[in-house]
Amino acid sequence: MTKHRIQSVDECGVLFRNACNMQSGKIGHFDVRFVKERIFMKTLKDLGDLKGKRVLVRADFNVPLDGTTITDDGRIKAALPTIKTLREEGAKVILMAHLGRPKGKVVPELSLAPVAARLGELLGANVPLAKDTYGEDAQAKVAAMNDGDVVLLENVRFNPEETS
Repeated sequence: MTKHRIQSVDECGVLFRNACNMQSGKIGHFDVRFVKERIFMKTLKDLGDLKGKRVLVRADFNVPLDGTTITDDGRIKAALPTIKTLREEGAKVILMAHLGRPKGKVVPELSLAPVAARLGELLGANVPLAKDTYGEDAQAKVAAMNDGDVVLLENVRFNPEETS
């Protein structure tokens, strides 16, 4: 293996691109497919015109609760830049998330209602919570959305099919 001292960030990018163009192989400890996915990952700007389009976002809203009170809203705040950008672009933002481990059963204590309320406070806008993730209520709430609206679907882990 030949050692090469990388002189600049641009040169590093070129070396990675060249390595990624190989048919197969590894770069150090990285699988080429992994590197391709990470280096050339799309950003919100790459998505083009989002006005009027529905955008589904899987967010990390697994926040600690004391009853129905969120004790640390850091994960909600971390999602704000993405949500705000999508709203500014005129997208209809549909959020999905999990909270706790209800194991496919509806556990009222693990509802995302407190998250919807806190998110609404932080955004300064109403964030309705659908009573389900893909049933009639979710469909109705999504159908009623205007450009820039945000809807939060109920805890995806209430569905027995959800395993992540």
